[in-house]
Amino acid sequence: MTDHNIIDNDSNIEEFLLEKTKKLLGLLEQEIKDVSVSKEENLYKINITADQPGILIGFRGKTISSLQTLIGLAVMHEFGPEIRTLVDINDYRSTQEEKIKNLALEAAQKAKETGQEIVMMPMSPFERRLVHIILSEDGEIETFSEGEESQRHIIVRMKKS
Repeated sequence: MTDHNIIDNDSNIEEFLLEKTKKLLGLLEQEIKDVSVSKEENLYKINITADQPGILIGFRGKTISSLQTLIGLAVMHEFGPEIRTLVDINDYRSTQEEKIKNLALEAAQKAKETGQEIVMMPMSPFERRLVHIILSEDGEIETFSEGEESQRHIIVRMKKS
């Protein structure tokens, strides 16, 4: 295990992420057009371009989440837990973020109009976190998660006075 006290430069981390991602994708035997790594603030974003992204994304993003977990574990083992990564395939995450944002805002609006609790569809931890963040900016709305595992979902409601 590498000594985590040594400060590693960005290019070493980016090179490591690129190598591990390509190796993992090679094991999956999927046709990949491009893999790149960029750093945005304190997050390393791994961008994958594939001919058949659906296979790598998986049903409701399960495969992309698994890829992210595996790559995250590898980088944590090598460089320490403070290194954060995000795997994106054919801009899936960006598109999903926009969809989730719209669903969250619609649920908040419906809760305000009806005064009822709005039960959102089950979501991944990434998606639920996004909803909580987006709606935390609305002073009239509160959110909380309910359910277990794949059925975990968010409830959106008016804040109680």
